[in-house]
Amino acid sequence: MRFVLIPCWVALTASAALAQPSAFVANPAKAPADGSTWHFIKSNRDGSQPWQFVMHVVSPTQIEVVKSDGAQAYVEVQALVDLQLAMPVRMQQWNIECGERRPTMTAVAKPLAQGGSELAVHLAKGPRLTLQAGPAAHFWGFDLTGFALLAPHLRAPDQAFELSFIDPNQPGDGTQPVKVAAGRFSPAAEELVNGSPARRYTLSGPLFGDQQGAVWLSGGELVKAEHGLRTSTDWRDWKLERVKAERLDRNGWERFKLEWQRRTAKAQTDDPACSKP
Repeated sequence: MRFVLIPCWVALTASAALAQPSAFVANPAKAPADGSTWHFIKSNRDGSQPWQFVMHVVSPTQIEVVKSDGAQAYVEVQALVDLQLAMPVRMQQWNIECGERRPTMTAVAKPLAQGGSELAVHLAKGPRLTLQAGPAAHFWGFDLTGFALLAPHLRAPDQAFELSFIDPNQPGDGTQPVKVAAGRFSPAAEELVNGSPARRYTLSGPLFGDQQGAVWLSGGELVKAEHGLRTSTDWRDWKLERVKAERLDRNGWERFKLEWQRRTAKAQTDDPACSKP
């Protein structure tokens, strides 16, 4: 499975007003500790098609993600998040393909004097593009990972806020090739998630049509999310649930990734499809 990123970034400037970078204020005291490693299960809402999905905080502005089906699929993404723009501004993706870890995508954004940002995107098997983007834009297909790094910095967690989302799996409105629209997080209830107090937000808005989902934050950390709108065509809908949290130093995290990479590489090299000349 791959993240489809190129079309997501096209013509975001018009939708930037929908987002609220001001909903976040950088506070070093609230930033997740370096080495925080959050283990999730990504699946359909009924729990079918489970994948392991792990977020690792490298620094207050950098997060890495690996996900795997436990067999022949492995995706790794590294993202740098600008806390002022409230969005990822640099992303690098790798996939394991026929036993090799291969770079598949790079995206780099820089702020523009007139506002917004300019993004240079390069697909390993595609073109290089220079695109225009607005602040606080997040990929729906990134499973709220960028938001997970931002969530502890919410200025007022008890108030509603909006982000711009880009979904390459939905057609655009004619002015752009994919759907770019707001997602609204509205505080709904205080609940327990795995025995810990959490605030549930209703996730709705133009991106989702008449569908609603939910996001749970506990202590400012993302612990659960679900929605009828899938983040990838590999699933029918979407659920993300945290099952474990730990601290890993840099060496520990690299060893963790290496184990997954080796397991996937072996499964792929044993696949006759990868033996074809």
